[in-house]
Amino acid sequence: MSLSSGEDHPRAAVATNEDRDPLVAYGSVKRCIDFLVALFLLVILSPLMAVVALALCARNRGHVFERVPLVGRDCTTFNKYSFKMGAGRLRDLPVLFNILKGDVSFVGPRAVSPGELCPECALMLREAPRFPYAGTRLKDFRMDMRQAPDAGRPRELSAREVAARRRNRVRPGLICDWWILERANMAYGHEVLVDSHYVEGYGFRKDVGIVLRALPSIVSHVVFGPDFSVEAAPSDVLSILDIRINNISMRDAVERTIALLDQGEPRQICFVNPQCANIAYVNPEYKAVLHKSHLVLPDGIGMKIAGRILRRHVRQNVNGTDLFPRLCAELKDTGKSLYLLGARPGAAEDVREWILRNYPGTRVAGCRDGYFRPDQEEEVVRAIAESGADVLLVAMGVPSQDLWIGRNLDRLGVKVAMGVGGLFDFYSGRIPRAPLWVREIGMEWFYRVYQEPGRMWKRYFVGNAVFLFHVYKERITGRNAPKHQE
Repeated sequence: MSLSSGEDHPRAAVATNEDRDPLVAYGSVKRCIDFLVALFLLVILSPLMAVVALALCARNRGHVFERVPLVGRDCTTFNKYSFKMGAGRLRDLPVLFNILKGDVSFVGPRAVSPGELCPECALMLREAPRFPYAGTRLKDFRMDMRQAPDAGRPRELSAREVAARRRNRVRPGLICDWWILERANMAYGHEVLVDSHYVEGYGFRKDVGIVLRALPSIVSHVVFGPDFSVEAAPSDVLSILDIRINNISMRDAVERTIALLDQGEPRQICFVNPQCANIAYVNPEYKAVLHKSHLVLPDGIGMKIAGRILRRHVRQNVNGTDLFPRLCAELKDTGKSLYLLGARPGAAEDVREWILRNYPGTRVAGCRDGYFRPDQEEEVVRAIAESGADVLLVAMGVPSQDLWIGRNLDRLGVKVAMGVGGLFDFYSGRIPRAPLWVREIGMEWFYRVYQEPGRMWKRYFVGNAVFLFHVYKERITGRNAPKHQE
C-alpha cells in the first residue's frame, strides 16, 4: 500500500466502500471458519506441540520460537511464529496461533516481507531502520517525505504495483493459487498478478476449490516432509540419468530462445520427459544429440519426481506445449517467423490457423506434415531453408524428431530448431489438453492414457516404472551411466 493517501495515486486501486463490501462480507464468515478450525487443530495437536517445545527449550537453551516480520491485510505487519528448528513437518505448526489471532488465514495470498512487493515500503524501511513491526500499518506511518527522492512528485503505478496493492486487501494465507502452481512446477507468470485474480474472485467457492486442488501437495508434505525443491536454491544445470538438464524457468527458456535468433550459429533445443530418458538410456545416438543440444529442458511431473529422488531441484516444468504460446507472443510483430513440420496431414495447417487467430502479428513461413519418404528429405530441407524461417518446430515423436534435426540442422537455414512431440495435436484441436487442475496435481499423463489407452498405456505405466527403476538405481549406486557403457 502507499505511504501517502490514496488521492496521491489515482490508479492505486484504493478500496471504496462499494468494492470492499463483498470482501468484508465473506471475510467475516471466513474469519469465523479460520478461528474454529485453528482452535480445533490447536486442541488436537497441543500435546505434540508441547513435546516439541520442551525438546527445543532443552536443546536451544530456552529459545523455542522464531518470529519473522511479515505484511498482512491492508499492509498491517505481524510476526509469524514457527518453531526454532530446521525444515520439517512440525516447524510451522505455531502458525496456528497467527490464524487464531487473525494475522493470516488458511487460504489466501502468501504473506510477504515488508518492502518485498512495494518499493515505497522498502524506501520507508531504509529511512526508518527501527520501524516497530508488530501491529503497525505501513500506510499510516508518517515519514518525512522531504527526505524521499521523489517527494512532492506523485508517480503513476505499474500494473504489478497496482496488483500488489490489490492482493493486500485480504488476509494472507498458507495456501493459494501460486502455492499450488509452484509445487506443480507450473509457476510461469507473476505471483502478484495471480494473487490479484484471487482477490477478484474472492469467495467461499474459490477457497474450497483451492483447498481441493492443494490436497495432493498437502498430503505429500505430511507423508514425505517439506518439498525441498521449493526451499532449496536450485542449480542452473543438473544431471538425471546422465542427461544434462538446463534447469531454468519457463521465462528464461523463452528469453534464451529469442536471444538465439540474433546469433549466427543454428541451435537445437530438446525437451526431455521420462520416455525420452528411457530411450536415451539405450540409444547412444539419441543421447549424443541431447548432449550436443544448446538447451535440454525438463518436461513433465516425472522429471520433478526424479529430481526429488536424486535430491536435485528441478525448477519448473518447461514443456513445449506451454512454451509454444509464449514463444508466439514474443515473436509477434518482430518480423521473425516459424516453420511447422510434422504430425498428420492437415495438423500443421490447423496450428498455423491457431497462431494467426490468437497471435495475428506472428509470421508462419511455411508448414507441412511429417509423412514424407526418406527420398523426399532433401526436398523438405530445401523448402525450409528457402522459406527464410527463424524457428523450426518438428513434431515427429521421440527420438525421430531430434535425430532428424541433429542430422540436418546446418542445412535448414533456421536459427533455432526444436522437437515438440504431440504439440500439433493439441493446438490443431485433434486432442484436448488436460484441464488445469489435472495438470496441477501431476496427473496429465493419466489423462493422456484416458484419451488414448491403446497407444499410451505401455508408454506411461510400463515406461514410468522403468524410468523410476533407473532413477532409484542411480540414487543407490551413485552411477548414472547405462549398463552397456559401464
